[in-house]
Amino acid sequence: MRLFFIFLGFTTLIGCNLTTGASVSVEVIIVDINGSTIRLEHESVPEIPASIEEFAIDPNLARRVSIGDRVNANIIVGERPQVIGFAPLSIIPE
Repeated sequence: MRLFFIFLGFTTLIGCNLTTGASVSVEVIIVDINGSTIRLEHESVPEIPASIEEFAIDPNLARRVSIGDRVNANIIVGERPQVIGFAPLSIIPE
């Protein structure tokens, strides 16, 4: 029974800040960071046309990048697109 409550608590913590939708990885340039939003210049992917666009982001994740950085962003595309991670360009295989 104890294991069940641990599992229930863990799934509640994990699921409380997730946006539903497809996940895409796209090369971006960080244009602006403002608390829980970030503006990215990005290339076109099937779910998102190329543009400079604002996305939701966890402020702790936003602290890991700086304006002008060129990185790969993992974005959940949905009702409110959200950046959920970054990776250096050299790590993502072609």
